[in-house]
Amino acid sequence: MLSLRAFIAIIAATSLSSNVVAQTPVPNWGLCGGLCFGANYVDQPCAGGWVCTVENAYYHQCLPPPATTSSK
Repeated sequence: MLSLRAFIAIIAATSLSSNVVAQTPVPNWGLCGGLCFGANYVDQPCAGGWVCTVENAYYHQCLPPPATTSSK
């Protein structure tokens, strides 16, 4: 059985290695995260300034950025 210390070391190494890999932006309207995203639950960057938006725990989608309003 793994000790707690060994388990934490494995988790830390896995987390660090996934952050080092260059990530290809997800196309507009694409699936960018969530539990249905496969083994990688971390949201991926969206292309063109779009935002990875949480629809629910299972599905995150690249959507247009919110409109900005200017105030005078």
